[in-house]
Amino acid sequence: RGDEVTVVTGFPHYPSWRRPPGRRRLAAHEHHGQVRIARRAHYVPARQSALSRAAYEASFLTGLTALDAGGRPDVVVGVSPCLASAGVALAAGRRHRAPVALVFQDVLGRAAAQSGIDGGARLAAVAGRLELAIARRACRVGLTAAGFEAFFAAGGVAPERIVLLRNWVERAAPDRGRAEARRALGWAEDELVCLHAGNMGSKQGLETLIDAASLLTPAGVRVVLCGDGHERPALERRAVDSGARISWLGFQPPGAYEAMLEAADVLAVCQRGSVTDMALPSKLTAYFASARPVVAAVAEDSETAAEVRRAGAGVIVPPEQPRALADAVRALGRDPAERERLGEQGIRYAGEHLARPAVLARWGEFVDETLAAGRR
Repeated sequence: RGDEVTVVTGFPHYPSWRRPPGRRRLAAHEHHGQVRIARRAHYVPARQSALSRAAYEASFLTGLTALDAGGRPDVVVGVSPCLASAGVALAAGRRHRAPVALVFQDVLGRAAAQSGIDGGARLAAVAGRLELAIARRACRVGLTAAGFEAFFAAGGVAPERIVLLRNWVERAAPDRGRAEARRALGWAEDELVCLHAGNMGSKQGLETLIDAASLLTPAGVRVVLCGDGHERPALERRAVDSGARISWLGFQPPGAYEAMLEAADVLAVCQRGSVTDMALPSKLTAYFASARPVVAAVAEDSETAAEVRRAGAGVIVPPEQPRALADAVRALGRDPAERERLGEQGIRYAGEHLARPAVLARWGEFVDETLAAGRR
């Protein structure tokens, strides 16, 4: 909309938790279109634990050295996680006497306790206090899921400063049709394909899908896991031990990713049973837009379950119960009409609530409200 934007950030590393080859610099200045980008190096842990997460967060404070990269800003927007980036945003606001808005994609204080990482409970207590202390100092707090609001309101953030900011559908045109995509991926037309696409970390609890795959293999169902994450090597070992029919794919580029989603028959999202109100998987926006039914093995009271219900785009089964997940996939496999109905409801929901123009317009309003609040 004509704003001048500078992004202060790190180097790409998620969800593989590895920096790409050739990106070993300590700092970099780039342009993405008309957006200026100032990058600073940081620690990337090979294994997730409370200690490694704390080191990761602390290393992000190197971003303080890039605060002047874009001159004096009118508004500063910090995005968490990581939590340190929100702290860098507050520091930038104080240095330049500019109002600060914070956008929380996850609730880190609860995520640490719910995700199953080593030492998570200890990290959660500290992270939660820091998260709330930082949020209370912002002019506006944007939340990507309505379920996060109770945490921040109870922590002292004034309700009138809290705004719901949805993530939008970021979608390229599929680079091939369904039949061609299935041939390229090695999927037979007469087999049912259940696909999980995205991060393979602790909170996903993808052991459930691996174990469900061993029950689905005799039924002619192919389970596909696409993506990366620090748990992928362990999941691959578990798959070999189980003898399940599982295919593994790396990240797919734009166009190929959308074609892959549309070539699948069922899209899976899994979470540990302990994960409730700390995160809303961003993959759901792409899932809904692909017009494919979703099977969500998640807690009944989770944000993920609530979103699937709002969209009317899938079925919810108890988390960490492979047989329940396998039964749901088999049931959808026997009912093409139901798959089509759920898929149509998903794409309708994406168009009505997650379309890029409408969501970005709301983000623009969020920035304007922050500027106005700062002036007051």
